[in-house]
Formats: sequence, C-alpha cells, structure tokens
Amino acid sequence: MYPYLPGCPCPYSIASLVQRCADGDVAALGSLFDRVLALVDGEVARHDPSGGHDDTVLRVFARIWREAPTFAACPEPVLAWIGQRVRDECDATAPAGRASADRLLATP
Repeated sequence: MYPYLPGCPCPYSIASLVQRCADGDVAALGSLFDRVLALVDGEVARHDPSGGHDDTVLRVFARIWREAPTFAACPEPVLAWIGQRVRDECDATAPAGRASADRLLATP
C-alpha cells in the first residue's frame, strides 16, 4: 500500500496516482486514465475541435507517464499539472499557425 501524500485523502486520489506513476506503477496509470480521461479528452477536443484526436489523448497519457517524476517537486495542484501536459502535447502536435495563435490568445 502506498503512503498518503500530504493533502491527499487516499492512495487513489489523482495526486497519489500520479505519484505512483512516478514510481513506475503501471496499474496506477490505468486508474489515472479511468479517472481523468473525460477531462483530458475534453481539453484536447477544445484545442482541436476537428475531432479524431484519440492519438493526441494517448500521447498526453504517455507524457504524463514520462513526466510524472517531476510532479512531486511541483507546487501547482495536480489538475493544473495534468492540464499543462495536455497543453504541451496539443502545442507539440498542432499546426504551427494554430499553436502560435493559441499562445497569442493566452497572453494577457
């Protein structure tokens, strides 16, 4: 059993699942996928309303798996951390013009 993380109510919270991914727990990635798929899919669809974005969603989860070790040192909430992985992957796979436009629109 994994220890509780400070501020996390149980070992199956989203933050705990990300931390378990960082430890190489493949089952945690499956549980995380089940817990946040709708959120990730919705964000990817928002960035690419043309549809057919299943590959991007899978790449987001691969990015979460690869970058999970950086989560423990991150001061931001877990959903913001996941959201940044979604934006990074969408920017990496977007046509250059759209990615640039998105960055301009995001600038205050």
